[in-house]
Formats: sequence, structure tokens, C-alpha cells
Amino acid sequence: MFNFRELCFAMDYFYGLKKEHRIDSFIDFLALDAGVFAQLSGTDSIAFDAALTGILMRFFDDGHSAIFRNSWRSGQPQGMVMVSMFANMGYSPVTRNKEGTRLTKARTNAYPDGIPAYEEIGDTAFVTFDSFTAKRKPEEYYELENPDDPQDTIELMIYANRMVRREGSPIKNIVIDLSSNGGGASNAAIAVAS
Repeated sequence: MFNFRELCFAMDYFYGLKKEHRIDSFIDFLALDAGVFAQLSGTDSIAFDAALTGILMRFFDDGHSAIFRNSWRSGQPQGMVMVSMFANMGYSPVTRNKEGTRLTKARTNAYPDGIPAYEEIGDTAFVTFDSFTAKRKPEEYYELENPDDPQDTIELMIYANRMVRREGSPIKNIVIDLSSNGGGASNAAIAVAS
């Protein structure tokens, strides 16, 4: 009960999607509306796993919370829990997946031979990649003379930076196209942000 109330307290004050999910109070929502508390406080381990998965995927709905280990309660293997996770996806990941599919189709129509990772149109550079990847150790990127792997996000960023800053460059604007990006390595995302 203490852990449940602490969770509700934290969610009431720090959850950014309360308004979008029409949640006034997490204790009311989880205990009454969703009936989650009964499953979390009961003795049925499979019901507990389903309730926890539902909280992570439907109610937290952040697209990053997930289950990566066997259940500590039921011992269910990760694969079984993952099946449950995808059956319980919330509004944010479902919407992101639908939009990603729509945008990928539009991109394929415009670029039937594949979209270039780096492209200049007038005074604008377009940098496009669909996942954050880093294929090398961090220190190895400093040694690259000619980064040319567009499948490595950090190499692509180094290349784009050199192209934009080259002498006589017409580039005044940069568009980083993440419209179909599904995420990936945090160090690559940090490199892009920097």
C-alpha cells in the first residue's frame, strides 16, 4: 500500500500527460477507474504482470518505459511480457507508429530510390536518419578523416557538419528529419543534440 501510494503521489505531481489522459488523481484512476490496484495487491502473479504492463504501456504512455527482464513476480520470460506490452500500447506509441508509417510512405513516393542521408536544396541542408546508431567506440570518432557511413548517426553528423561549414557553403538552414526515426542509441542522440 505504501509503494502504491508513493507511486500515485509521484505520478500526480510529475506525470506530464495527466491532462491528455483525463486523469485527475492517480489513486482514483488506478484504484477505481482502471482497477489496477486490485491486480497489483492480489496474489495472482500473471494478473500482476498484466497490470504492471498496462501501467507502463497505456497509462505512463511515454514510449520508453518497458519490461526488459523476466518478471520478478511470475517468472514469465521477457518475450511473454513483451507480447503483453505490445497488446497494451498507449496513445503515444500507437500514434507515433501510425504517423511514422504514413510519413515513410510519403517519403518513398518522393524518393523511390531511397532518401539521401544528406542533401542540399538551395540554402538548406537536410539530414535524414531513421534510427540513432553508433557503430564505433566514442574515441574512434575523433580519428575519422573521412566519415562516410550514413548508417552511423554520429558519422553522418560529422559529415553534415563538415559540409555545412565548408568554405563557400551556401547553407543557411539545417533540417534534421526525424519523421520516421524510431529511436536507438542514447550516445548517438546526444551527438545529434550537440
